[in-house]
Amino acid sequence: MKQLESRYPCPVCLGVTQEKLHFALPRAKSPVETGELVLDHCARCGGVWFGLGEVQQLRRVDPSLLWGRIIRRSEVHRMQCHQCHTHVARNEKKCPGCGWNLALECPVCARTMDQVAHSGLRLDVCRTCKGVWFDHDELAVIWKLEANALVKERRGIGENAQLGSLVLLDALTYDPFLAFYGVQAAGHLVGGAAEAMAHVPGALANVPGAIGGLAEAAGEVASSVFETIAEIISGLFSG
Repeated sequence: MKQLESRYPCPVCLGVTQEKLHFALPRAKSPVETGELVLDHCARCGGVWFGLGEVQQLRRVDPSLLWGRIIRRSEVHRMQCHQCHTHVARNEKKCPGCGWNLALECPVCARTMDQVAHSGLRLDVCRTCKGVWFDHDELAVIWKLEANALVKERRGIGENAQLGSLVLLDALTYDPFLAFYGVQAAGHLVGGAAEAMAHVPGALANVPGAIGGLAEAAGEVASSVFETIAEIISGLFSG
């Protein structure tokens, strides 16, 4: 009989347990590496718990597989205060009802986590378990930064001639999780792009190619976000 996995509570959502996301890994390169990565993710608020021991494994997973499993959220999550149950935006520092500091408990050891500022993000870090909680909004911020960097890079190397491609590429900076939905999602942007480029002769001549380019660019951004998360986690506990 298969043993049930222990599911951690969501540190944000009261009474909610996180889901286990399983990802097969390539053949292990060392005895300490396993053949599977298991991440903990809350389907209600969209947050993800990353353990320090998972950092190296994160780099071995296809980013599109990970991002395809994370529940999309378009707005900052409103959580219940853990003291008075007043609803409060997750990015607030205190509950407006009772003044409780929005300090979360580690989902593994239940100790209060430290709030650490890192490159404009406010991360919740457990010094005991060496894990980091990323709210969905924090993942979106990282995504948008990487998308902006890619758009700037491509504009700088002369892709401004491919206007249709760039208009769709810019959509990555407006919808941070576009790559979760791949080419199909990119197709939904054609209507808006067509209106935006209607006054430019020939701009829409290669829309299918532009969509393909968007999907490729989204994959690049996903990989960059993935690497950035791994670097953040490693940096928080180095030294």
